[in-house]
Amino acid sequence: MKPWRTKRSRDRRGMLLVETVLSLLALAVVVLSITQAMVMLDRARKATARFDLVSRELENVLTEFTSQRYDEITADSAAGLAVPTAVAEVFPRATLETMVVDESNPAAKRVTAKLTPGSDDRVQPICLTTWVYDATEAPIANDNEASSAPPAGEGEDSP
Repeated sequence: MKPWRTKRSRDRRGMLLVETVLSLLALAVVVLSITQAMVMLDRARKATARFDLVSRELENVLTEFTSQRYDEITADSAAGLAVPTAVAEVFPRATLETMVVDESNPAAKRVTAKLTPGSDDRVQPICLTTWVYDATEAPIANDNEASSAPPAGEGEDSP
């Protein structure tokens, strides 16, 4: 009668332990890789949320400032603008730079606002520009519009 254990099974003693250790090492590498990917995705999500916050708040400041009367939009009044409180809570060192430039033809003001979040390199400065036109000034007629209009008295139905 043959013994229960053969010579072949004695040669493979400990192989199951080696295979288990190698499998656990492979599993650890996979878990570590997934964890690093999750951390990177979380950082990207937070950076996107911060960028959205800064851009929305800067747009709100610019919209509120340009909704004033045309003659009230000046470089002096722009200098009085402050960093929005929502941005200041997230970025305590944030700075807001504004610039108002008068344009001549047509009469308009170019308003630029630049919000720098501070020393944090992960969020770049955001700069928005808009133009505000003087509503009291008559619009400038295009040469094509002026030449295509019929002379006075012509083209009108007269009785």
